[in-house]
Amino acid sequence: MGRRRGPALVSVAVEEEERAIRGYYERLLESGSPVPEGAPVDVVGPTWAHAADGGWLLPERTIALDAMVWASSHLRGPDGGPWRFTAEQSRFLAWYYAIDSAGRFLTPTVVLQRCKGWGKDPLAAVLALIALLGPSVPESTDGGDTWHGRPERDPWIRLLAVSQGQTRTTMGNIPSLVTPEMRAEYSLHIGTGGVTRRDGSPGVIIPITSNPHAAEGSRATLTVCTETQNWTRSNSGVEMMGVVRGDAAKSPPERQARILHLCNAARSGDGSVGLTVREGHEQGKDAAAGIMYDSLEASAQAVLSAEEAPRVVEAVRGDAIWLTPSRVVQDIMDPSTPPSEARRKWYNQVGDAETAWLTRQEWDACCDPELPELDPGDECCVFFDGGKSDDATACVAVRVSDGAPFVVGLWQRPPDARAHGWVAPREQADATVRDFVEHHRVVGLWADPSHALDDVTMERFWDEIVDGWHRDYGRRLALRASREHSVNWDMSNPAHHKAFVQAVQAVTTEVLEGQLVHDGDARLRAHILHCVRYPTKYGVSISKEHRESRKKIDLAVCAVSARMMRAEYRNRRMNRSRGLIW
Repeated sequence: MGRRRGPALVSVAVEEEERAIRGYYERLLESGSPVPEGAPVDVVGPTWAHAADGGWLLPERTIALDAMVWASSHLRGPDGGPWRFTAEQSRFLAWYYAIDSAGRFLTPTVVLQRCKGWGKDPLAAVLALIALLGPSVPESTDGGDTWHGRPERDPWIRLLAVSQGQTRTTMGNIPSLVTPEMRAEYSLHIGTGGVTRRDGSPGVIIPITSNPHAAEGSRATLTVCTETQNWTRSNSGVEMMGVVRGDAAKSPPERQARILHLCNAARSGDGSVGLTVREGHEQGKDAAAGIMYDSLEASAQAVLSAEEAPRVVEAVRGDAIWLTPSRVVQDIMDPSTPPSEARRKWYNQVGDAETAWLTRQEWDACCDPELPELDPGDECCVFFDGGKSDDATACVAVRVSDGAPFVVGLWQRPPDARAHGWVAPREQADATVRDFVEHHRVVGLWADPSHALDDVTMERFWDEIVDGWHRDYGRRLALRASREHSVNWDMSNPAHHKAFVQAVQAVTTEVLEGQLVHDGDARLRAHILHCVRYPTKYGVSISKEHRESRKKIDLAVCAVSARMMRAEYRNRRMNRSRGLIW
């Protein structure tokens, strides 16, 4: 492999080699095998996305080619030859290094979620070396018309993990990547404590394990966070991620500090960093947070069986052809491997807690992207769940014809400093519900007003508003909550609690049998997946994972209750029809 040393003849050879490598990757970016047709997989992010013309979706500007050329001309691959990126890795890097017209990275934070054995650690080691020595920063010499990569002037790379074994795994790839010639060219010292420059040149790669204090205050240009699905509060992972985000946020603009998450699918309910970031993605928060989330995972319809697993694994592995489906299937079918773990590791699906009410796969399988929107003329049942400060306030409408739920409104405490003293906006909720009722064909409006008290009047927080709905709309509602009150439906009433538990069981059956259809609303989905099974004397109900949990379920409660209302309304209508026939 050529090096930028020695006489002019060597420089010419280096330039020719780099042109050949660049041409190779230019062709590779346009080629590559697509996901097998008909494979039950979901594409998350841009790496496996296609453009309108059918080709791969690629960014308008990127410095990835410069980075890949440097890596292939300097680093050693697992076969002893030059390092080669796969087509999948090349497209991922095109987006990882994508920039805007001003030379700013499009996404300061990037999440790469892939199945076990895909090769995330070797790729992390390569990216760390590029960030240390290669062209990893955008630069323009013609006023921004064209951009190329240049080395970072003062690179500081952190490899963070919550276990020593994980940092050793990532660091362990670096010695095999670096050739003797490269060690000499860059004066590198590689040891258990990281990578430094013997000649005093700036630049370091440092591994850090579960120590937020060691990471705090770092002037890192790149932080690689490995296996973030294992970063929890108990091992200081959540605290360490807070330090990482804070350091990146306060870094000067010219450094363009970046964060790279490498993870397998997370376990639902464990409160890990990986799960939190994934839930943020599912709720559409990526753009505001400057995050690119990229994953290739089995769809909700993928079956976990010896017959179907080979086809699923072949698709989910992407270009990681070193993963042999037949061997992976043996682990999947091993009796000691829980199905939830098999799905998480090999199908790259977020695993649900054993106490979860519904799994992601079960709920997502009921999603119909082409579901018609709720029309003003559609009959619908509306349920309102009032909270004050801790619990969310929510409202859901269910269409009578097909039972599809639609979110009318959601008001919940923000997850930051603004949460202190936050109180549900009664006037806003009142206006939203009134506007919906006045512009839709609502056959029933029920509300569980909660027993929270107003801090000033000491009256029940929602009673006046719920009574107002009763006075203004009671006569037009065909489905009344009770003889005395058309709207107030207090969940604490034992009879109502029993009816709700029965409704939970009905919805469970309807989801599992594919009889419930929804539009995939991210807010409702999040609340559904936050629910855990809760045994009562009437049967299995749903609840939060614990009383103080910030994971709200109020939209799920509303959806179940509105489905319960729909069933009662349809039964009453059927009985009335039979009476007329008689």
